[in-house]
Amino acid sequence: MSQSQSQKFVVVGAGQIGSLIAARLAARGDEVVVVSKRPHVIAGARHVQRDLLRDALDDVFAGAAAVFVAVNAVYSAKV
Repeated sequence: MSQSQSQKFVVVGAGQIGSLIAARLAARGDEVVVVSKRPHVIAGARHVQRDLLRDALDDVFAGAAAVFVAVNAVYSAKV
């Protein structure tokens, strides 16, 4: 595949890391789908709002060249 052909990438999580990955991929012309629990706007990316603990993601992952998982671990420790 040549550098000029765009690919589909999925970024799970739209925090500091996920949004940066998504923005960079979109800037180079790739198709980017961002999956997160809350709505996010990242230039050039399509957002899919899903709850990762409850919702299936098969339809979102279909055809993706890679999936980047950039979510924080759930924790409830008291400090």
